[in-house]
Amino acid sequence: GASDRGIDLLGTWTLPPLPRPLRVIVQCKALASPRPSSVRELEGAFVGAPTGWRSEGEGEGERVVGLLVAPGASTKGVRDAVGRSRWPMGFVCCDRETGTVRQFIWNQAAVREGLEGVGVGWRHEEGGGEGRLALTWKGRPMDLGVEEGERVQKEAGE
Repeated sequence: GASDRGIDLLGTWTLPPLPRPLRVIVQCKALASPRPSSVRELEGAFVGAPTGWRSEGEGEGERVVGLLVAPGASTKGVRDAVGRSRWPMGFVCCDRETGTVRQFIWNQAAVREGLEGVGVGWRHEEGGGEGRLALTWKGRPMDLGVEEGERVQKEAGE
């Protein structure tokens, strides 16, 4: 509703290689094909975020990244809007039924805010089957409890 200021979820994202968790502002869209206007709405959510959840004007250590989440893959317009934004943000394509993340991109502002060294790869199981997205740290699989027998390949263009 209007009282949430465009924010569906506030949380923290702990990545083992990082010294401190990142704060995240999440905006969910049930759009099959997200639009650049959704990115502008996420930019507005930074302004309306509670104290401690704003990226600008906060003290050192208050690292915040906004995430736009939708079931459909990003369009070129969405990728361009995320890339142009001065706010640290990313886009996540997440399957509505299974919760499987199918795409994860972020901008340079998010890299400066704390995602430097973090990447996205594709994890394949040895026996075949459907692969899945995986995070990498400085080009190597991030240790998030990855099971033995799996490997991660860097996905071109992400």
